[in-house]
Amino acid sequence: MKDGEFEKYKRARHGKALAKELARLRYQEEGRGDWRPPALGFESLVDAKIKKAIREGQFEHLAGKGEPQDLSVYYDAPEHLRVGYHVLKNAGFLPDEVRVKKEMEEIREQLAKAESEEEKKKLRLKLAKRHAKFNMCMEYNRQFNKH
Repeated sequence: MKDGEFEKYKRARHGKALAKELARLRYQEEGRGDWRPPALGFESLVDAKIKKAIREGQFEHLAGKGEPQDLSVYYDAPEHLRVGYHVLKNAGFLPDEVRVKKEMEEIREQLAKAESEEEKKKLRLKLAKRHAKFNMCMEYNRQFNKH
């Protein structure tokens, strides 16, 4: 489906106009003569785009195709935070402990490259503060795992 055609769907109201456009789209894209009554709603439009991408082979060369998914990170998170973390991850946000852990790694790299003793001292102090913040985050999460 062309992106310009998507604008038609956004403007079309649920009902006959949307059903008519979806039927036309299916007929054109599938190149088949058998017409099925279309489902109404945005989901059917998304389904049509996914089916077209599958037919065009756009999902053939994805990283990790055919390999089992590693869900250990999901199950390592405290149960009460899993759904929230998942939503935040999909939105591009990181939990505090993950963000702080990344900052700690960056500081360690800077510390390894530092030349002057003054700079190293500042970086060690900064690392100690981040480490304390990380420990507070982890302690907060641990309090919910005690049952």
